[in-house]
Amino acid sequence: MKAQAPGARQSAYYIIPSLVLIVLYWRGLNSWFMADDFAWLQLDAHTFHNLFDSLFAPKAQGTVRLFSERLYFLILSGIFGPRALPFHLCAMATHCFNLVLSSLIIQRLLGPDHPDSRLAGFLAPLLWAFSSMIAVPLSWASAYNQLLFDACILGGFWLFLRFIDTQDPRFYWAQAVIFLFGFGVLELNVLYPALLALYTLCRAPRHFRWTLPLFIPSAAFTALHFFVIPKSASPIYKLYLDSALPETLWTYLRWSLGPSRLNEYVVESLKWPGLIGSVCIGIGLLIFAAAKIRQRNWLPIFFLGWWVLLMLPLLPLKNHLTDYYVTLPSLGFCWLGAWAISEAWKMGDAWKYAAVSCTLFYAIGSLFQIDGITSWYYDRTRHLHAVVEQVNEAHRRSPDKTILLTGVSTDLYSTGFQDHPFAIYGIDKIFLAPDSIAEGAGIDSYKIGASEAAQALQHDEAIVLSISGNDVMDSTDRYKMVLGAQALAQNARLVNLADPAYSSRLGPTWYAAENGFRWMPKRATLQIGGPTAPNQRLHVFGYCPGTLLAKGPLELSARINGEELGKQPLRKSDESFDLAFPLPDGLSGKYSLEVTLEVSRTFQAPADPRQLGLIIGSVSIQ
Repeated sequence: MKAQAPGARQSAYYIIPSLVLIVLYWRGLNSWFMADDFAWLQLDAHTFHNLFDSLFAPKAQGTVRLFSERLYFLILSGIFGPRALPFHLCAMATHCFNLVLSSLIIQRLLGPDHPDSRLAGFLAPLLWAFSSMIAVPLSWASAYNQLLFDACILGGFWLFLRFIDTQDPRFYWAQAVIFLFGFGVLELNVLYPALLALYTLCRAPRHFRWTLPLFIPSAAFTALHFFVIPKSASPIYKLYLDSALPETLWTYLRWSLGPSRLNEYVVESLKWPGLIGSVCIGIGLLIFAAAKIRQRNWLPIFFLGWWVLLMLPLLPLKNHLTDYYVTLPSLGFCWLGAWAISEAWKMGDAWKYAAVSCTLFYAIGSLFQIDGITSWYYDRTRHLHAVVEQVNEAHRRSPDKTILLTGVSTDLYSTGFQDHPFAIYGIDKIFLAPDSIAEGAGIDSYKIGASEAAQALQHDEAIVLSISGNDVMDSTDRYKMVLGAQALAQNARLVNLADPAYSSRLGPTWYAAENGFRWMPKRATLQIGGPTAPNQRLHVFGYCPGTLLAKGPLELSARINGEELGKQPLRKSDESFDLAFPLPDGLSGKYSLEVTLEVSRTFQAPADPRQLGLIIGSVSIQ
């Protein structure tokens, strides 16, 4: 066995890929929360019942990821609160660990005495670090399950290799423990025994029998997952075994091989160069694998099978194509690529130039994709963070008031509103202002009627916050006027006597609103919009107290712009009424008409100086 490199050099050998990872994905460390993160941040552990539900009740698409989602969010948010940096540091540290494992494994697979093992062990984690498929898990806390899953699979595989080398059963049982732990991380953990079986068949057939007991927990978990745990009804997670499978396979394959999506993150004209370059990388890997297989070296079959096995269960999800699904499968190509580059370096100039060209294209193209993906998450989440923090500050100043938001774009809404980010600060009375343009899932929970909003503002029970870029400003006073004008314009032919929004339409003699109505004196006036069609009438809806009819029937007369509409008798006491008055011709389309209501008799209640006529709820033309 070769002598070990000096300590500093040995440390640098493993540290450099991790440093490259941090440099490439620094924006991920500075991103905030988004989307599903807020649902996980609201897990409740205050009572045993709530804790049990938070840990074990199926969520999302019917999953129970105890360690990678439930405990992950409960523990970190419990210690650090709604701060995203600890989550991203944990994700980064986990993947740095994965890079080290990927290096150790490729060195072991090639063999410590293989002349290319050291170089391949350095290149494999570097190639994996440049895979843009890692960008999402390093930028979005909810995708941490992918990275922890990688750690479980690679950690277990490394221990299994140590078991093969030493025959020490402690390594076998340690990898079995990690395997069982993985069921609380990601459902794809069921594939771990198949990966080990593939490896043993390729390189260590005498140890194949040790993989068989591991299939038992996988089979049990698969049965439990499909037949016991309820599934999401969403078509996004529906399995399709149809003609779309080849297309889905091709999509994931080109994503795994290289920067085939440059048109999405740079310019459209790079679509074909990105695709052709990725195909060339794939052809190069295939030629190298075929050459090794012809030499009866079956390791390339394991590397290619690694990708196939890990992707196979995901292919039927044609409505849920997700790039971070390729995080671990792409490592198979990185191992194979690192080995190919190491061997090409010892061959002729043509092979060297081909290896260097493919590597540079892969690295530079991936750099553009990484920058595009991480920038998207960084910009979106930082915008949402700025808005949520300023809304929370406004809530602290006015904790009892309802918050109405204006200026919420659809992009901002889709970044996290559907999972109620404001709830992490205890803000529950928050709505989108009635004129909001945002659209998205769960939008109904943010809707509020114009009249309800106007009433809350009139009673000083709400504030309006306007979003402009990353700034949130109090625009309550201005919005009151806008909302009032909108409400009046939209309801020109209705006057709701108890709604403060309609106060400007009432004459000076009306008494103050109380309990959803107003008392009128003997005579009162109001402004209303003209009819829009023939045969419409003036309707007066109200209530006639019995006291008024003690001296006999009562009459209510109505005039419009001074023109008499007639009189309507009231004979039933303590009952609601809806009186209809015919309208004269020539009023259609009039912006405003003055309605005068006059009751034939009033009364005075004890200890009340007011002369009371009828109780009026609304006046309308319909």
